[in-house]
Amino acid sequence: MKSVKILMMVAVVLAAPCAQAGSVVLKAHIPFDFVVADHKLPSGEYQIVQENRLVKIYSQSGDQLAVAHWLPQTAVGNGSRGLVFHKYGSQRFLKVIGAGDGSSAYLPETRSERGARTAGASATIVATPAS
Repeated sequence: MKSVKILMMVAVVLAAPCAQAGSVVLKAHIPFDFVVADHKLPSGEYQIVQENRLVKIYSQSGDQLAVAHWLPQTAVGNGSRGLVFHKYGSQRFLKVIGAGDGSSAYLPETRSERGARTAGASATIVATPAS
């Protein structure tokens, strides 16, 4: 039993650096209001951090504004770094975060997005983050 506890502790210590190394950070100027995980955010400068199965959105001042679960998805377009928004009426919802390495994170539909989708026509907008 003691050896199992030690093995679990070693696994946790070894996994911690891997989780940190897997995070993706994008800095983006988003020129329109948008929604992430049912949180409406104003246009502006944002930092987007992807860790494990969470996407965290930070303001330019470093305040955490939203957290959302994501699902892996094959890259959109040519696999470049970028953000994809779905637009329903006048609302825009962050849907995909392209990491630039061929992978991307897909944010599942939320209750507010489902309501907006049923109320208006849809379109897709692609915005490229700043370096």
